[in-house]
Amino acid sequence: MAAPKIDWSHPPNRDIARARLIGRRRYNEQRQAAARARRQQVFDRLEAMGWDTWGACAAIARTLGVHRSTVCRDRQEVLRTLELAAKVLDDRTVAHLLELPLGAPYRPIGLRRIRDV
Repeated sequence: MAAPKIDWSHPPNRDIARARLIGRRRYNEQRQAAARARRQQVFDRLEAMGWDTWGACAAIARTLGVHRSTVCRDRQEVLRTLELAAKVLDDRTVAHLLELPLGAPYRPIGLRRIRDV
C-alpha cells in the first residue's frame, strides 16, 4: 500500500506550519554555525601552511573530511572578510579582527556603520 501523498506547500494548519518554520530555522542555524567553525579551522590551517601553498586546500579538505571546493570557497570568504576589514580600518591593523569569529559583522566605534555584505 502506498503512503498518502502530502502537499508540503499547503500545511493542514498553522501549528504544523509553525513547527516546520522552527525546524528550518534551527537546521539553517546549525549549518551556518558549522560553516563558521569550519572557516575558522580553514583560516588557522592556511595561516600555518601558507596562503599560496600548492595543494593546501586539498590537504585541508582531507583533514576536515569535506570536498576541496568547500575549502576553496571558505578560503575566498575568509579573504573577502579580511579585505573588507582592511578597507574599513585603513590605518589600523587587521590582526585584532582575527580574534573575531569569521563572517561576523564588524562595526567599529566611531566609524560609519558597515552594512552587512
